[in-house]
This record gives sequence, C-alpha cells and structure tokens, in this order.
Amino acid sequence: MKQAASLLGSLQDVVSACGQAVARKATSSGSVPAAILRATELRMSPALGFGSVVFHLRGAAEVVSHDDYPDTQGTETLLDEAFSKLFAVLDFATEGRVSDPSTVNELRRLGPRFAKHLNDLAKQVMDSEIDIDLSWNSSSTSTQTKSTLRRSGALALKDAIERNREEISRQTFTGTISTVSTVVKPQLLTSDGQRIDMTVDTHVAANLGIYFNREVVVEVEQRRLWSIATDAEGLSYKLLHIQFADPVLP
Repeated sequence: MKQAASLLGSLQDVVSACGQAVARKATSSGSVPAAILRATELRMSPALGFGSVVFHLRGAAEVVSHDDYPDTQGTETLLDEAFSKLFAVLDFATEGRVSDPSTVNELRRLGPRFAKHLNDLAKQVMDSEIDIDLSWNSSSTSTQTKSTLRRSGALALKDAIERNREEISRQTFTGTISTVSTVVKPQLLTSDGQRIDMTVDTHVAANLGIYFNREVVVEVEQRRLWSIATDAEGLSYKLLHIQFADPVLP
C-alpha cells in the first residue's frame, strides 16, 4: 500500500501540472495556483481486483469555460483535457515514439513542472516494478480512454526527458542597453520591461559603448534548461548580433 500511495501521489502531481499547462497558467517556479489544484484534485476510493489493487478516481464535476482554460472546449472539465494530454504522452512511450519531434514538442509545451513530475512517476514505476493501467471516463464525451505506463515505457520517458532538458534557439529582442562593461554582463531592457543579461565575447563587449542607452535590436542565442530536481526553468542568453533600432542613426 505504501508503494501504491506514493505512485498515486506522483500521479496527482503529474495531472495537476498538466492541468496548469493546459490552462496556460504554467509557472517555472512557485506553487500551482489554488484554482488549478481544486480543478484537478483526484478523489480516490480503493477496490480489490484480481491480483491487483484498483483505485477509482474522480474529480471536479463542473464544466469549465474556454475563456478560463483556452485549450478546453467548454463542455469538459480541466481534468478531461489533462488526462487526454497525459495519455497522449504515455502512448508515445508505449509505442516507442518518445524521440519523435511531436513528442518532444508536446513535452516542451506542457512545461518543466509536468516533465519533472512525469520523471518522478516514471522513476517510481521502475523502482517499484509496478505497472500502471489507467482509464478515464470523459465527462464531455461519455467515452472511456485508456493508457498504460510500464517499466519499458517509463525508462523511455526518463531518457527522453533527460535528453530534452536543454533547448537552444535564436531570439530577437528590441530594447535599450542599460549596462555596458567589460566585466559585468551587458543588460538589455526590453520594450515590455523584461531585463535580459547577456554573455558576450570580450572583444565585442569592448565595442558596446556606442549602444549604451540607445534603442537597439539584438539577436541572441537562448538556452532554456529544465531542472528535473526542482521543476525550475533557467534561461541564459548570448549576444550574437546588435544594431540600432533606427538604421538612420549613426
């Protein structure tokens, strides 16, 4: 029962994190909003099965609106959509498709908190040698969907999460250079108030003085790194190119 309770706790964390991503209220740190926790809370009652323990899970019955949770249809609960997304990821693992671009994109869209808790659940499945069979009755379609997480799939998920913890991309920002130094990282204050500290090669830093306190357009290499231990997301930037926002200016 101790192992089962631990697995159920991890499942609840995964579902809440998935619901938070579906609601587009995902955060890289801090607590899950109370409204999301209430909407994704699973209430459980155990029942003995043949050679296994069956837990009946149910959640909040209220239908949510598309305005509240943009990825829902307005005739379903947040739990319906959360389980739909979770089952899709688990099916990718079962089918051996965790390396497909669609799987990687879905993991990234659901965010670091979801990845962290899914990684924890997969680890528990492997350590306890317990396979999980899941089914969910949708309140919107009155249909039942099923998925499984077995040890082979858990291993594949953990590997996929680990290999995709880092994402490198190029981004362009417009703003004002507020710090210029050969010692301190140059800082860009973007038009929307974001402060971006950028690493820069030494020879480039020495020539940034002409851009100080001027509106510029910068191209940066953005590195997004997930921490599987803390569910935090770290961002770092390297300056690749800089120019005045107004090309007429000297």
